Order: sequence, then C-alpha cells, then structure tokens
Amino acid sequence: MSSDRREREKKTNREAILRAANVVFAEKGFDGAILDEIAELAEFSKGAIYGYFKNKEDLFISLIDEELNKVFKITKNVVESPLTPIEKIKELVQKTLAFFEANREFFCIFMPERGGFTKKQHPKIMKKV
Repeated sequence: MSSDRREREKKTNREAILRAANVVFAEKGFDGAILDEIAELAEFSKGAIYGYFKNKEDLFISLIDEELNKVFKITKNVVESPLTPIEKIKELVQKTLAFFEANREFFCIFMPERGGFTKKQHPKIMKKV
C-alpha cells in the first residue's frame, strides 16, 4: 500500500471518528460521552480511537480545533474581502450564523453549558475554547 493511500485512509478514519464524536458529545456532553459509544458510531474499535487520539479530552479538543478552524477561515475570508467595514460585519454575522446553523451539533458542544463542561470542572478545555 502506498504511503499516499495510507495517509488518505488515516485522514478519512480520523474524520469519521471526529464526526461520530461530534454527535455523541452534542447529545451527551463531555462528561456523559464515552469512547465506546463514539467508537461504535464511527464503526471502529475503542482501541482504534487511541491510534488517533490520546484520550477523550484529546479527541474533544481536536474536534473543537477542527471546527473552530473552519470558523476562523470564514472570518479571515470576510476580513480580507474588498467589502466595506459595515458590509464585512454583516457578512461575518451571516456566515457565522449559517455555519452554526449547518453545524448544530458543534454549536451544542461549543456552548459550555450545553457541552457539559465548566471552567471549574475542565480548566484546560475551557482555556482552549
């Protein structure tokens, strides 16, 4: 198997795990989610998840990073556009709301009270968010 193919498969598997984690974390919150459920939904073994992520916290933070990078890309594209400042603000609000509308599970995770984590319970996660 070529290294390119292995890299594509690894990326595809990682994305599948992140999608499953998105669903489970949105439904159960950080504390209520268990890796077994994420593994089952992603159709991987729990051990396979550890091949991509150190633990549940690493998986959660990776999910936050991936999705926030999409939001940052939207922001960067709007800021760098030739629009007027007022048009940029309107565009940024519209595109950000559209992103969260299309990614409702992530919105539930991203909102700390919905994600089930607080600064006291999970200071490292809250700092990252």
